[in-house]
Amino acid sequence: MDFQRTSWLVALGAFLSSCLLLYECSKLDGYKFPVWTTNSCPRNETEWDDRSSFFKCNYESSYACLPNENFTELLEFCYPFQVISIQKGFCLYLPKVKSKVDAYNCSHFQQGCPTEHYRGSTVYKYPSCVSLGRGCFLQEPSCKRFEALCFFMLHCVTKIFNLHTTELQERRRIHQIGERLTKNVTETPFQGTSSDELSTNSSVWVMIFAPLLTIIFISVVATLLFLFFRRRKLQLRENNDEENSGGIEQQPFLGPNADPNSEEIPIYMKNNPDTASSTSKLGGATEPGQEGI
Repeated sequence: MDFQRTSWLVALGAFLSSCLLLYECSKLDGYKFPVWTTNSCPRNETEWDDRSSFFKCNYESSYACLPNENFTELLEFCYPFQVISIQKGFCLYLPKVKSKVDAYNCSHFQQGCPTEHYRGSTVYKYPSCVSLGRGCFLQEPSCKRFEALCFFMLHCVTKIFNLHTTELQERRRIHQIGERLTKNVTETPFQGTSSDELSTNSSVWVMIFAPLLTIIFISVVATLLFLFFRRRKLQLRENNDEENSGGIEQQPFLGPNADPNSEEIPIYMKNNPDTASSTSKLGGATEPGQEGI
């Protein structure tokens, strides 16, 4: 009874292991022998032997785990050679068309390039030959695709986390506001400055400054108009004075009954005795018959 139970558990474990392996791997077409994809290669001899047993690699073939020709994924297969010899300074990969392993020079790797000859069954000793980015080996200096992918994934995870955190904070804030409003309804109203008081204060300031600004504006406009008209009036007066002084001739003063055509001496000359005597002298001798007068 115990033997049957043990056998049943072993069979169940083997079945589950097979399901996990099949879930992890997927078969590829286009190769001359069965080839499966995998997420990682064996990391030690024990894992290597287990995978070899799972794929049922017989004595005429050997288990291999190598990159594809594009260096984008790892492949598992039973290669139709018992021994796969590899020179130092090289890693292997499997092209699809020829389905024959080929060598890739790894001397430019930052680290991990094989420094001695080795076999395909000991690839686990050189993980740099099976550590891939997206289209390159990770140990290549120019391989930035994997780092870019990691950065993108990290950025996406961080963004999702931040969005989730922000959503939680927003929900918490809304909940606190609701609690505060409920509390304010039941307790004493807040004694701070209300909106009505603020509007009243604003109205007072408007009532003070609006008339003041209006008076200042009217005063400035009135002053400017006064100065303008005053200056214009002065200019008109100056123009009239210039026209009057240029159009009137200066004539001697005549009496009210004076004849403009007479040759009499003006009044201001008759009234001056000095001027009259000098005039008589200039007139010469008196007429006859007037000496005795």
